[in-house]
Amino acid sequence: GIGTSLDLSVTVWNSQGVQVATNDDLPGTTNAGLLFKAPAAEPYQIVISDASGRSGSQASTYNLSITLPQPDFELKIPELLAIPVGGKIPLPVTLDRREGYAEIVKIQLTGLPPGVTAPADLMIAAAASTLSVELTSAADAPAVAAMVTATGTSTVAGQPATRTTSPVLIAGTLKPPFTIEGAGKDDVLKWPRGTAFPAIVMIERDPGFNGEIRLEMAGFNDRHRQGIRGGEMMVPPGATQVMYPVTLPEWLETTRTSRIVLNGVAKIKDPKGNERHVVKRLLTRIGFLPGGALMKVGHKNDELKVSATQPFTVPVIISRSPQLTAPVKLELLVPFELEGKLQAEPMEVAPETTHPRFKMTPLATAGLKGYYTLTIRATTTKDGILPVMSETAVTVEFVDVVPTPAAK
Repeated sequence: GIGTSLDLSVTVWNSQGVQVATNDDLPGTTNAGLLFKAPAAEPYQIVISDASGRSGSQASTYNLSITLPQPDFELKIPELLAIPVGGKIPLPVTLDRREGYAEIVKIQLTGLPPGVTAPADLMIAAAASTLSVELTSAADAPAVAAMVTATGTSTVAGQPATRTTSPVLIAGTLKPPFTIEGAGKDDVLKWPRGTAFPAIVMIERDPGFNGEIRLEMAGFNDRHRQGIRGGEMMVPPGATQVMYPVTLPEWLETTRTSRIVLNGVAKIKDPKGNERHVVKRLLTRIGFLPGGALMKVGHKNDELKVSATQPFTVPVIISRSPQLTAPVKLELLVPFELEGKLQAEPMEVAPETTHPRFKMTPLATAGLKGYYTLTIRATTTKDGILPVMSETAVTVEFVDVVPTPAAK
C-alpha cells in the first residue's frame, strides 16, 4: 500500500484455478511481493487481497509492478553476536545471489565496538555464498555493545553496486567469576505442596572474587508452568552455600516432577574499569516431586451477600496436618479494584481452632456494589522454620440491604 494502512497479499492462480504462488509480507516490511517462475506457458491471474478492513476508499491505494528479475545480490548477518573480552568469535556473512549473480563481493564492516577488530580485505569469492569473519577482542577492550553493519560492493549489470545489511548488535562479554550448582545435582525429592522447598545452592568462586551474588529464577524453567516460583535473594560476600526458598503452590500435580533453574548475577569491572553485570546459569536443576499439602484453607459459602457499609465475617475452615502446631495467620489479599475500599486486620488463629470467622470492614464512603472475588491467605510454619501457605477465594456480593433469612 502507498502511504496507507492496508494489509495486502498477492496470489497467482493458473488457468485451471489452482493457486501456484502467494505472499503476505516480504521480510522486513508489510508489503507483499514474490518471485514467480511460470511452470508452463499459459494464462495466469494475479489477485491482490487486503486483510486490513480499510479498503474501498480512494485513500486506500496500492501499486502493482511486474518486472523481469535481474542478477543481483543481498547480504545478511545475524541480529545479535556476543564476543568475550580478550577472545575471538566468527561473524557469519551470507550472500544471497539472485538470478545467476556470480561476481566477487568485497565486504567492509562499520561500527565495530572499541577494541574489536576484523581482518582487512574481506571478500566473498565468485560463486561463493558465505564468509566467516573472525572478530578479535583485545585483552584490554571494554565490555560495550555497538551496532555493526556489513557493506558489500561489487557490480550489477556492469555498474557499481553497494548493498548494506541490517545492523547486528555485537556485545563484549565478561566471564562470570563464579559458578552455582544445586546441592542435589538434579536429584528429585518428594516435598509437600503449599510450602517452601529449601533448595541448597553451592557457590564456587574464582580466586580473588568475594562479591555479592544475586540469585533469581531464570526466565525459562523446566516444568514450572503451574506457578512454582522463587524470588530474588542476595548471597553475602564470600558465602559458598545458601538456602534458596522455592514456593510450591498447593495446586501442583502430585503425579509429575517439577524443576526450577536459577541465575546468579554479580557486579564486576571490565578492563577499563566500567562496572558490569555478569550472569551465570545454575549448572543443574532443582527438582522435586510434589506431595500432599500440610494445610488447606476453605470457606463454608460459595457466595456471600453482605452489606456495603457494615462489617461482615467470612466463615473459614482450616485443615491442618498434625505436623503443624504453630498458630495460623489469616490475611486478606485485597484486589486492586477494592484497594482503599475494604480492609481486614490480619487474624491469628490458635492451633486448636478449625472454624474461625474472619472479619472484614467496607469503608463507609466506598460505595461498593456488585460481585467481587476475595482471596484469603493462611500462613504458618513447620518446625518454626518452613513456611506453609494456603489460599481460598470467596465471592462476595455487596448490597445496600442484606435480606433477612426467612423463618423456618
